[in-house]
Amino acid sequence: DCGIAESSKQIANIKFATELRVITMIERQWCKAFGVGLLSFVILATSLRSVFADPGWGAWIYLWTKENQCHVLVWDYSRLHLIIRADPGDYVYHRYWTPVGGWSGWTYLWTTTTFGGMDACWDGNRLHLVLVPSDDGPAYHRIWTLGAGWGSWTYLWMAGSGPRLSWDGSRLHLIMCDVGGYAYHRMWDSSSGWNSWNPLYVGMTKGSQKLAWDS
Repeated sequence: DCGIAESSKQIANIKFATELRVITMIERQWCKAFGVGLLSFVILATSLRSVFADPGWGAWIYLWTKENQCHVLVWDYSRLHLIIRADPGDYVYHRYWTPVGGWSGWTYLWTTTTFGGMDACWDGNRLHLVLVPSDDGPAYHRIWTLGAGWGSWTYLWMAGSGPRLSWDGSRLHLIMCDVGGYAYHRMWDSSSGWNSWNPLYVGMTKGSQKLAWDS
């Protein structure tokens, strides 16, 4: 299971499985808890512009020194992927953690402008990232695989914001809002790639859309 805790309070209580840990800081910008089996993780950013990870409630591991405005955390059954957008410079970076090797180095992915959001999803063999590098700008898709790393960017022919991804076992689903705030849906599979955009005929507040497979 994966839980997310977000609050502007100075003291945050995060309960994960049967564990309880209290984190105190000046001003927490975001905090995300993640676990699978006996492995648990907390990724934390503070107003001191630092990012830390806590594996299994062990010692805090220092990750980053710049202010983080967006983050994506994905588990692929053997490693934990962290993708962040960080100031200054609005760079998007990726790194991953394994139980044996620990954290990899940072990999640069993109330099954003006003930023329209991003989301990532694991499909059993590949990590998918959809990024909108500017608000109401075009969306791009990129795939990471073990050994090969990141492939090239694919332009998705849609200007908007707030992409959301979900894998149903055979297809990747993407929902995002166009510049007018209307939701659209598109699917990807490994044999035929992306199909065309399909309107959902509903207006949404940007960033409010959610997507989940009910398996």
